[in-house]
Amino acid sequence: KGFHRMYNKLWHDHRDAGAPRPSKNIDVVRSYASMSNADELRKVFDELASEFGQVQGIRLCKNNFTDTDASDMAHYRAVYAIVEFSPKEALTYAELAERSKEKWEEYLKTRDPLEQGAVRNAMSKLKAGGELASAQVRMLCEVQLMLDTYMRTRGAMHLLYKVKRASDSQALWRDFSS
Repeated sequence: KGFHRMYNKLWHDHRDAGAPRPSKNIDVVRSYASMSNADELRKVFDELASEFGQVQGIRLCKNNFTDTDASDMAHYRAVYAIVEFSPKEALTYAELAERSKEKWEEYLKTRDPLEQGAVRNAMSKLKAGGELASAQVRMLCEVQLMLDTYMRTRGAMHLLYKVKRASDSQALWRDFSS
């Protein structure tokens, strides 16, 4: 998800959630894949489970193909798998931040001031140390698996979906600016 989509979720969807509110949105890093039939989709799901194994594994799975009434989701069907990723090389968040500092600075040149400030604030907190700085890097990542027909439909309706989910005009503006 882009920064502004995450910002909207933080201040609207998770406004009343307990601390730390950012942890309520676990699909920050996500990808999707589409297959031509259900057998292929199942095979890809099984390969994900095999790749991430028993130690990390699939942390959460939501299978919208099992819902009998999908009208509340515009009949959109997908399997959402949350997997835990850890780099093969043991690395702390502080080490990762230091190693990628120049890449972040280059990236931030293309971002707006709100995003720049948030990233620089996070980087300075990592540099200062603390619990997160010394923790091993691990991320929960979402993999959406869907059929090709749903993928095409998703692409065709995503613009309207952005408008529908916006809580107000500011949220809509932020969502389209990322």
